[in-house]
Amino acid sequence: MRPLQDSDPRQLGQYRLLARLGAGGMGRVYLAHSSTGRTVAVKVVRQDLSSDDEFRERFAREVEMARAVSSRWTVPVVDADTEAQTPWLATAYILGPTLGEALADHGPLPESSVRALGAGLAEALVGIHAAGLVHRDLKPGNVLLSPEGPRVIDFGIARAVDGTRITGTGVVVGSPGFMSPEQASGAATGPAGDVFALASVLANAATGRAPFGEGSAAGQLYQVVHGQPDLTGVPAALTHILAPCFAKDPARRPAPRDLAAVLCPQGATAALTGAWLPGPVTAAIARAAAQLVDLESPNRLPPGARGGDLGGHGSPGGWGPGAPTPADGVPGPSMAWSDGGPRDGTVLLSPGHEGVTSPGPASPSRRRLLAGVLAAAGTALVGGGAVLAYDLTGKTHANAGGGGRGAGAAGPSGGFSVKPSARPAGVAPEPVWSVRLTKPADATPLVVGQTVLVKTEDNAGSVGVATLTGLDLATGRQRWSDPGYGDLNDLTAFGTDVLAVNRDGGLVVVDAATGSPVRTVPPDPGHVFMSVLTVNASTAFVLGRQVSATPGTGGPAAYTLTAVRVADGARLWQQQTGTGDHALPSSAVADDQQVVLADHTHQLTARTVASGAVRWTAGLGESSDLAGNPPVDLTLASGVLLAARGRLTAWNPSTGTHLWSQGSLTADGGQDSYSPTALSADGTRAYCVHNGVGQLVASDVRSGQTRWTIDYPNPTYHRPVLAGGLILLGVTGQPVLVALKSADGGDEWQYRDSSDDSGNEWRLTAVPSAGVVLALTGSGVLAALPAD
Repeated sequence: MRPLQDSDPRQLGQYRLLARLGAGGMGRVYLAHSSTGRTVAVKVVRQDLSSDDEFRERFAREVEMARAVSSRWTVPVVDADTEAQTPWLATAYILGPTLGEALADHGPLPESSVRALGAGLAEALVGIHAAGLVHRDLKPGNVLLSPEGPRVIDFGIARAVDGTRITGTGVVVGSPGFMSPEQASGAATGPAGDVFALASVLANAATGRAPFGEGSAAGQLYQVVHGQPDLTGVPAALTHILAPCFAKDPARRPAPRDLAAVLCPQGATAALTGAWLPGPVTAAIARAAAQLVDLESPNRLPPGARGGDLGGHGSPGGWGPGAPTPADGVPGPSMAWSDGGPRDGTVLLSPGHEGVTSPGPASPSRRRLLAGVLAAAGTALVGGGAVLAYDLTGKTHANAGGGGRGAGAAGPSGGFSVKPSARPAGVAPEPVWSVRLTKPADATPLVVGQTVLVKTEDNAGSVGVATLTGLDLATGRQRWSDPGYGDLNDLTAFGTDVLAVNRDGGLVVVDAATGSPVRTVPPDPGHVFMSVLTVNASTAFVLGRQVSATPGTGGPAAYTLTAVRVADGARLWQQQTGTGDHALPSSAVADDQQVVLADHTHQLTARTVASGAVRWTAGLGESSDLAGNPPVDLTLASGVLLAARGRLTAWNPSTGTHLWSQGSLTADGGQDSYSPTALSADGTRAYCVHNGVGQLVASDVRSGQTRWTIDYPNPTYHRPVLAGGLILLGVTGQPVLVALKSADGGDEWQYRDSSDDSGNEWRLTAVPSAGVVLALTGSGVLAALPAD
């Protein structure tokens, strides 16, 4: 709870606002008194959503549906004005903590309390399901504990967000540790999904642990779908009751009414009469009640009162309880997933599951802070008024709306940059802008200076039928578009220009800001360029081949490496790398002394920048990737050459001396594979996914020592992206973006684009100078996401 700000209203209808309870995906939540003295929670819709007619219609319909829920164990809607200029609704205010907060502060509940809790929640589900609703996000953060019994929050109105395609991007509401298998898999979720979630909540209440582990979000999702719950510590009688609720087949789970009867044959009302909560929890509620009395005067906040002081009250539909933001001076927890309702596109995760091997558990005082911070509702990655949805011809599909993030500013050198935003921990930031591509993207977006280059296919499957477009980094607006550049291969940034090879085998230099050609280095007679392998400060190292010996014309291809001075297009030298596909360089990296290449047989060759002479060679000892497997990834950092493929190996780039290795060679020659590596800003730490063991690994570049690992059972050959203290990477086979803390691997937030059924990973580009990450979803939405 926080004091009212100057921008906050003081009166809505008959309700006098007293304090802020929190901010969620749909708007802000206030503590208020009615004209008759009733204490309520008033939720005010965000201004940009207020102007969306489709949203207002759904909001009004879902308010009526929520009113139709008849259960003692839910939080009722007591008033609403869906026709107001700024729509709002009021719900009963429940004084008490969330179950998650109570467990964090006071530990697990005794069996009698768990049974009474379960009976009340099961009866709440009976009422919710009878109204034609499915909760889909039952978790400890959505259960309030009061002396009169538990209350389920965030039902009904959540569907207004789920059903509104504000950005054309879907939403999956849920917390990995408390989802049902069908929901975690992206399938339709019915009432039986709520029963699975209820069993998870009760197991958590009995033990203080999530039944599907406390690892990474991706690891929890995997366990929910494929694993079995850990019921260690759950009383035997409760284990027998809960086990059928965890059936993977929804049809085999008991109905809520039957579950309530088994938990408490005398009924929930009888079980919840009297002191059903442990003494410490009841005492905390009494202290909070005393603080509430102090709020009778407008705008008065009890000294020291912060998020969670009065308990975690929330209500349906993307509304969260009170939460201090980083601007309040409250340090954020090492993992902070939101406990409120979602905005479109957001997957909200539960607190307390860091999934890292090195950090210890949070202290009790920190866990109390966590309970308050986690109370804010989630923010969509692509959604709300900040969306600029237009195709690459500039045609507007949706207005920008008011506000947006509005954090763009000039960077140190006059370029665009984003200032860190003040928002609750664990909440994904709003995008600075986003655009929906009208045609499939052909490659990961490339940032050159202040321009974002996007290559789109004009006719999927047709080689060279594509368009290259330049977007403004600050706004996402189109700067230029040219189908004549559609045949350019392997775009490479070089200062303010972009380098590529055209279909004629020439090297093309283009001004990225304007799309104007700078120069073309034509092919030599009998020789063509194929692609730009890498660059250093002055030179492009270009793969080529002798056209007189191309495959299928009588002999193996002879491949070359040419050093081209970009300033004037002069060829400095050309060296033959070998003949046949085994000699085809697949990747390279360069500094001012040497250029190191890896070929399809996983042989490393270092050549001098001055002449192209071979300096050293070394073999990785792994099987070749002639079948089209991802090539060896090469990275230079802190005086070390890193090679990632079957293993992660480190070499002295000057001498070729092997320094250290991670991973082991398998019987087939080393397909215990690693993803490409990402580097910390100072170049001392490397991050990559070890697919063989299903872990994201952080390693010291110089020593190879593992700094931390987290479970990441999703094989990927895409490079993690590092920006602003976060690691971002996609989940293979799922349209999911995961953000982790680079310091320890702790979870930050996760976004799911449920409108994408392609199974494609996100394509990510970090722009450290601007403080953003460009994220291209499988469904064609490109968003500039603040990396803070």
